[in-house]
Amino acid sequence: MVRRSDVGDLFGLFINLERTAAAGRILLAQRLADTQLWKDDGYRSAAAQQADLGGTSTGRATADLSTSERLRKLERTAEALRQGKLSAEQAELISDAATINPSAEQDLLGAAESGSAKNLKDEAGRKSCC
Repeated sequence: MVRRSDVGDLFGLFINLERTAAAGRILLAQRLADTQLWKDDGYRSAAAQQADLGGTSTGRATADLSTSERLRKLERTAEALRQGKLSAEQAELISDAATINPSAEQDLLGAAESGSAKNLKDEAGRKSCC
């Protein structure tokens, strides 16, 4: 049983672990696809391989692959992800919008740091449309 006084710290620790693991998964996703090991292993696509390995949907794996590819050109966002400053969802939103509007990357990183997920999603939508 976790003591009431420790539960918040423990929860935060797991959030940090989750962010670290997600960063590794996303940043390596496109590299794994580039190796084409998925073909050797009999998968129909890199996303199918990654979904199977991760116990997730092909849609989620495809989104990770797309984020991974976009992050190759968005060093500040990739670095924030590496440092655990972003969740996988935040990295996906920022990379999607900043690929369309590269000048928005820094503002979106700031929005991720200071606001809610909904606010970031709204801001990313605004930045990617103009």
